[in-house]
Amino acid sequence: MKKLFVSIPLKGRSKEEIQDSLDKIKEAAEGLLDEKVELLHSDPKDVPDFGKDEEDAREALKFLSKDLELMAEADYFATIDCNYDYRHCALEEDIFRRYFCDTNPIKPMDNMMKFSTNIVCPDIIKKERERAKKIWGDRMIREDEIAYDEERMNQD
Repeated sequence: MKKLFVSIPLKGRSKEEIQDSLDKIKEAAEGLLDEKVELLHSDPKDVPDFGKDEEDAREALKFLSKDLELMAEADYFATIDCNYDYRHCALEEDIFRRYFCDTNPIKPMDNMMKFSTNIVCPDIIKKERERAKKIWGDRMIREDEIAYDEERMNQD
C-alpha cells in the first residue's frame, strides 16, 4: 500500500474538522491513484501553540521535524491550494518540492496533489469569511475571496 503524507492546517481547528479534511483527501487521492493509500499525518493533539515567543518557536520546530520524518516515509504528498497562509504547511510543501519533485525531471509533480481548500477544509474558509466580515463590514469582498489584514499576515 502506498503512503500519502497530508499537510493541512491544524491550528484553531477541532479534531472533527481535521478528521473530515483527512477523510476527504484520502477519498480523493484513492480515486486519483486508483489504489488504497495509508495516511501519514501529525496527531492533532500534539499541535503546539504557534505563538510569538522563543519557546513556542522551538516547539513549532520540533513539531515540524516530526512531520518531516513522516514525510520521508511517503510515496505521495497532499496539501491544500492556499497553504501559503499557514507557515507550517507552506514549509512542508516547499521541502517536498525541493527533495522529491526536483528528483524526477521527466514528471516532477507526479507524486504531489493539491486540493481545493473550499472542498477539503470548508471550516477554514468559513472562519476566514467571518473574520473578514468583522474587519471589512459592508465593504466585504467577493464571495470567493478572503480578506487578509496585517495582523493575519504577521500571525504566522
